[in-house]
Amino acid sequence: MNRWIKIITLLIVLIIGLTACSESPDGAQDLLLSEQIDVSAGQTSQTIPPQLDLVSAANQLGITEEELISALGSPGQGPPNFAAVATKLDIPQQELMDALGAPTGAPANGAQAVPPGQPSGQQPLLLTLSTISQPTLTLMIVIIFFMQGGLILFSTLVIKSYKGVREAALATFSMAFGFLVIRLGNEFQIDQITSGFLSNLLIISGFVLFYLAVCRFSDKACNRWVLYGFVPLAYLVLTVAWLFRIHALPLLYVSATATLVLNLSSAFTLYRSNTRRYRLAAYLTALPLSIYGLISISRMIISFFDRATITPGLPSFSANFDIMSLFVASHLWSSGFILMISQRLQSNLNDLAMNDALTRIRNRRAMQDMLDFEMRRVEKEVRDFSIILIDIDYFKHVNDTHGHDIDDQVLQWFASTLQNSMRMQDVVARWGGEEFLILLPDTLLEEARQIAERLRSTISSFVIDIPSGTLQITFSAGVSSSTESRSVDKLYKVADQALYIAKQTRNQVVSQEDIPAEPV
Repeated sequence: MNRWIKIITLLIVLIIGLTACSESPDGAQDLLLSEQIDVSAGQTSQTIPPQLDLVSAANQLGITEEELISALGSPGQGPPNFAAVATKLDIPQQELMDALGAPTGAPANGAQAVPPGQPSGQQPLLLTLSTISQPTLTLMIVIIFFMQGGLILFSTLVIKSYKGVREAALATFSMAFGFLVIRLGNEFQIDQITSGFLSNLLIISGFVLFYLAVCRFSDKACNRWVLYGFVPLAYLVLTVAWLFRIHALPLLYVSATATLVLNLSSAFTLYRSNTRRYRLAAYLTALPLSIYGLISISRMIISFFDRATITPGLPSFSANFDIMSLFVASHLWSSGFILMISQRLQSNLNDLAMNDALTRIRNRRAMQDMLDFEMRRVEKEVRDFSIILIDIDYFKHVNDTHGHDIDDQVLQWFASTLQNSMRMQDVVARWGGEEFLILLPDTLLEEARQIAERLRSTISSFVIDIPSGTLQITFSAGVSSSTESRSVDKLYKVADQALYIAKQTRNQVVSQEDIPAEPV
């Protein structure tokens, strides 16, 4: 699945790039909006200076800074249309262009002024990033979010038992619609404050839903201060800014702060999940969430010192870098979440294959693999091990007298008691029916016998409560060691012989040393 994600993403990016380049005869040069560099001469031809003092420009025009910013348009609109802006502000177009520092002869509709014969592939990387069309980047974000949401939604159809997957899909779709509002707001000239309110509301809601998805998937409680304190406060500030027609710039500050808090909360939840089933995928998901949260807040901090970097309508390295970072980071954290689902599913399948369904301890197949491994280790390192083969006494009588429900209850209790009574390195498995096998690594025969005797005494001291009364369970056991048996088959055969002798008297432990020698 992850391979298809990468392939589809590359195809979509390629299609978007080709579409953008084919919109004019100049091809790829249409992606550059405000600057073209003559590398040999070291000179720059500009439509609008990338670092513009809006306060001075507004004072020169006799209007407020907020009026100028509002007239210039929304962040994803690209270079301003001087004729439309001049009409909106009711001032001469040339006076507007002089105040903004646009060079003489700059196109009035905000189109690119490219010197004749200027090659298109000579721009430095950072400068090129600062002049890429924001509508194109926004469209890329919309498509990648819809694609990721579709893949996660498909996972909910295949795997319905995992919590949080549906919330992750809704989170991705919410972010997609948030950026779609930005894109459509530019196309249909929706009021900037209204489109900013709706887009930020949807994007923040997406991060909230993703935080909920991470908490539910990891079976961790969400931080109440974040969920019931910070999130409602962020929604309240957005609503107040919209109702009182506060300019769109404060919306950026609310969105950046919410992104930081929610992303770091999601990352912290993933870091502390600490489950071996999907630990690597959790870390891979948490990392891009953390990085993008820091990038988002850093852009807000930069804007305190340079408002031009977030001025609507003006392309900037800061704004474009933020969008490109989101494009990459969202792909990484969505892929990481899908990988978490995949790793958890693989772990569950392994558990089903290696564990007994009733008692939840290792099954015969898993124990057979462990015995083979220990025997190979004996051959290489000469580190002997022992096994205890156990059979519950009179188990058929329990089944015939009390039925299958009590039968299962006894098996579950017996397996749990064995598991809790063993050392950390020991492994308990259900060998079949009422038989259990215990692997004792780095344990010689005499020590193994003592462990078996201790277990026998512990089990026989318990009384099990059942609806019809009480039950007392005992077992018989056979013990063998790899010191005398250099193959798994022979090791098991010796333990089975010892168990057969123990079953003659019940509630006994017999080791391989107690087996009578075969007559010569």
